[in-house]
Amino acid sequence: MVGLNGAVAYGAVFASAEVQTEHITNWIRRIAEENLHSVAVRPEATRRYNEQIQAEQQAMSWTGDCPNFYRDPTGRIVSFFPGTVGRLRRELRNAPDHDFVITR
Repeated sequence: MVGLNGAVAYGAVFASAEVQTEHITNWIRRIAEENLHSVAVRPEATRRYNEQIQAEQQAMSWTGDCPNFYRDPTGRIVSFFPGTVGRLRRELRNAPDHDFVITR
């Protein structure tokens, strides 16, 4: 939890972790209730999400010309999610099933 682009930049890291814990718990519950074998995010959904996040990051203050610890060696911003805790919650709750490989 709260890994790459997983912590909301404008809030406590615990709030991001709570939202992600809720999401994980919901999947665990669904796996048990629907007798699912496995769930994995589709690579194309991950790619699309990362492209969106990186595009949004370009409008943030930490993408300026000064060196900072927010960037990885390639210049990609990996430290923060560029939205609010509420948006993170909505995006996780509304993630469509077609973005996942669900094995029954």
